[in-house]
Amino acid sequence: MPTTLRTEEEYFLLPGENDAEKAPIVVRSSRRRHWAINFLSLCSLLLNVVAVLYFFASRAPQGSKYVLWKGDSQVWSPAQDSVGHKNQLGATFLQRSKYSGPPSPEVDQAWRELYHRYVMSAIPEEQASKLSNETMRVPGPGHPRYIVGLDVFHQLHCLDYLRQNLYPDYYGHHHDHGGVIAPPEGPDDEPFDHLDHCINNVRSALMKV
Repeated sequence: MPTTLRTEEEYFLLPGENDAEKAPIVVRSSRRRHWAINFLSLCSLLLNVVAVLYFFASRAPQGSKYVLWKGDSQVWSPAQDSVGHKNQLGATFLQRSKYSGPPSPEVDQAWRELYHRYVMSAIPEEQASKLSNETMRVPGPGHPRYIVGLDVFHQLHCLDYLRQNLYPDYYGHHHDHGGVIAPPEGPDDEPFDHLDHCINNVRSALMKV
């Protein structure tokens, strides 16, 4: 009987001893796994933060508030030494301005101040010969001069014309080109469709084509 008891004691003790020896190993392995997961999660979070900061930094204005275009491209412009760029946020969706609302002398004046003095000007022949687009000679005696204009003022002029066409009872059919040049005739002497021209001009400006 004593022999049998020792044998049973050894039988039951040995598994217990093995479990006790293995338990610290299992605990240490579990701790390493949790530590590795936490470390990888922290690295992923830091990478995401860096990516977001880089994204916003790349979109932020760089350098001076005013950047002059010096005409580095192949397209030459007589205004390239005078044109500057200013970073400015646009209006919100529902924000109104002095250009909004039904027609009035105040609204008309605000629109006219945007473009009326700058729609067209004239340059000498030596400058006109550098232009990529064709231009027209200003009628009259003296040294030849050619009509030019920054397209942004042409677009504002067209946008104002579209605005006026929303109120035909107020504006009628009168339209002022600034007294520089009359609109050209269409093919086969068809009347110039100013409304169609302005719609296409604004579309082209928005699409950059």
